[in-house]
Amino acid sequence: MRLLVAEDDASLLQAISEALGKEGFEVDSVGDGADTYFFAAQGIYDLLVLDITMPSMSGLEIVKELRSNAIDTPVLFVTARDTIADRVTGLGIGADDYLVKPFALAELIARVHALLRRSAGEATKRVLAHGAFELDLLSREARYNGCDLNLTMKEFELLEFLIINKGSILTRSQISDRLWGFDTNIGFGILDVHMHNLRKKLAAVSCEDNIKTIRGVGYQFKAEGR
Repeated sequence: MRLLVAEDDASLLQAISEALGKEGFEVDSVGDGADTYFFAAQGIYDLLVLDITMPSMSGLEIVKELRSNAIDTPVLFVTARDTIADRVTGLGIGADDYLVKPFALAELIARVHALLRRSAGEATKRVLAHGAFELDLLSREARYNGCDLNLTMKEFELLEFLIINKGSILTRSQISDRLWGFDTNIGFGILDVHMHNLRKKLAAVSCEDNIKTIRGVGYQFKAEGR
């Protein structure tokens, strides 16, 4: 899973990012509000950890804009603002949880896991299912009709992102940013290789037609019943 952490205190940003990285998350870090909104608006993250007070654009403004554009990525605010009114405002504009500074990193990690479980709608199973597909998010194993697909890590992440966004058209930029992050020199050619290999493995179990190429744009995973 990929998370975006936004915090203008560089030392705290590093501490949060490293702690979440040790939990196995892919983490992108940013210290400016406008940059945070740009990254978050791509719709590639499973969770946003946002400071409220940031240069150029506040966390509150970011969440308002995201929600007005139908981007419902879960948001955990981390902030020094600790009044009841501040919390009501943060939750009222669309944030999902609120953590007051100073906090223990262990508590932040626990809240991140709780929000991810809540957004997945499964508190214990940690299995992403769609039709005959089953993706075990802990073991990183993927199956179709009970058959192991034997995916590499990147192929698994690619299939996971496609299924999460089933029915939606994903641009190659969105997929690349999700798999490798914004700070990368990976070209689209590498993405196309992984997509080709994934399709070959899906073809082995006769389900390659689930992935549709949208010429000049990207890819779409067929929603069930379509």
